[in-house]
Amino acid sequence: YVDLDSFYKSLGMEIEIFPVDNISIPRVAQLSQRTNQFNLTTKRYSEDELKEMAYSSNFMVLCLKVLDKFGDLGIVGACIIEFSKGTAIIDSFFISCRIINRGIETVFIKTVLNFAFNKGFRSINASYIKTKKNELVEYFYESQNFEIIHKTLVQTKYTYSMNNILNIDNQIFKLVMKE
Repeated sequence: YVDLDSFYKSLGMEIEIFPVDNISIPRVAQLSQRTNQFNLTTKRYSEDELKEMAYSSNFMVLCLKVLDKFGDLGIVGACIIEFSKGTAIIDSFFISCRIINRGIETVFIKTVLNFAFNKGFRSINASYIKTKKNELVEYFYESQNFEIIHKTLVQTKYTYSMNNILNIDNQIFKLVMKE
């Protein structure tokens, strides 16, 4: 392979992003409890808590599923968005270490931002809470053009302002959206 992009294209990756349902709740709960490296807040959720969010108009829980030429990797990530007082807040954003650095995380966050935009939100807030194990993602939001609004030694708060739908580069992936 000439470069990493060529290698990733050769994998034939397909990304599915869809709202959590009764079938996916156990896996999302498992990921929230076990994912450390690519977990921006390391908040942990039980199946019951996720069910409550899934059926609340104040939350949206999106699942990330990945397939490639070697098979179905299953649900490998999730994002929990809270809608509170006219504000969209990324409560949790976590991805299995099995797929880190394939560019999937960028497609996922851009899709999340587009969901919020389509729901009428023009800004979305997020946080990174530092732990011993998640330093890998300390600058993730900054790399995605989020703006720092407050920073302490353990937490950085961000905002992202949207004027229009983000262009998602689909040259490497096939992106499938399921409502």
